[in-house]
Amino acid sequence: MADPTQVEPERWANGGGWTRTLLAWPDPARWALRISVADVERAGPFSAFPGVDRWFAVLEGDGVRLATAGHASVVLRAGDEQLHAFPGDAATDCELLGGATRDLNVMVQRRKARATIRPVCDGDPRSDAELVACFVCDAATLTTDDGAPIPLARHTLAWLENPERETLAWKIAAPRGWWIEVNRTDR
Repeated sequence: MADPTQVEPERWANGGGWTRTLLAWPDPARWALRISVADVERAGPFSAFPGVDRWFAVLEGDGVRLATAGHASVVLRAGDEQLHAFPGDAATDCELLGGATRDLNVMVQRRKARATIRPVCDGDPRSDAELVACFVCDAATLTTDDGAPIPLARHTLAWLENPERETLAWKIAAPRGWWIEVNRTDR
């Protein structure tokens, strides 16, 4: 489990914000999946991540307009149900619609893994994915297969590796958040 208030922030190379990496799986040096919370302080280009699929959501603030090369620009605001998907290798510019924002970023290396992401309001997962994660926007309670309740603070990521590929049946009481299910493809 990772709570961004307990993760040391890292300054972006372009100086436009801060990132708190909640999970780099299976390890930080050779990640297939990276989930982070970012504080965007000013408009500017996103860093390019060749070979990476990205998902993005605004958690706090007035929102952003993302313009990704080859795609129509999109306005994203806190409260949107779906994460916005875009290729990490395409040039993407971010315009703030007001002040700074706090955002969720999910990145998956295409040659290493595949992810399915859906809102928690779509129901609880019965998944045999190698990694099952849940990000909550507000405080919530996660109940695992064995019935143990796990309290989650707002903007917390909980995850479970599932190397035996058993079917997991988690339950969550949360008004807003996302299930993230990941399988490696490079084995």
